[in-house]
Amino acid sequence: MEKLTAKKRLTVVKQYLSGLSYNKIAAKTGTSKGTVANVVTELKAGVFPEAADITEHIDELRELSLDLKKFKLTPTQCAVGLALLARLNECGLDPGDMDRWPWILKSLKTEDQAQDFVGLIYSIQEVQQGTGLSLPALEKKAHELEKKAHELEPVSAKVDEGKKQLAELKKQLKT
Repeated sequence: MEKLTAKKRLTVVKQYLSGLSYNKIAAKTGTSKGTVANVVTELKAGVFPEAADITEHIDELRELSLDLKKFKLTPTQCAVGLALLARLNECGLDPGDMDRWPWILKSLKTEDQAQDFVGLIYSIQEVQQGTGLSLPALEKKAHELEKKAHELEPVSAKVDEGKKQLAELKKQLKT
């Protein structure tokens, strides 16, 4: 293994934890792929005193970094998401629909938007408590009401037409 400075070894570690492949790390640092592999092996073995506390989490950190890149999320967006998840849990809501979280996190760009979202969660909780319905039951009820509203549109149009005719008749009666 070629002799690396502490700074270059740390650079290799940071790039590994950020999810880069051995080939990309080697190209960026000007070292061989074998040297990169050796540094990562040493990191996982706890050879780095600076990283001794995290050796058991190295693979998890790398996986987290890869997931962040996959979903194109920033650490700030993740922090907002974790805060929202904590609030959801506080509200007793089941955040089981996790495949929507990346989209939700990307849409919350400011603290105000995050607060609005949390307010929405509290509103949903109030409706749940007031109705005694679960979130899926509320969603089903909303779809049923949308369907009924759609069915009533022709009746509503007839009522509006009747109101116009009544107004016209009243107008004619006055003259």
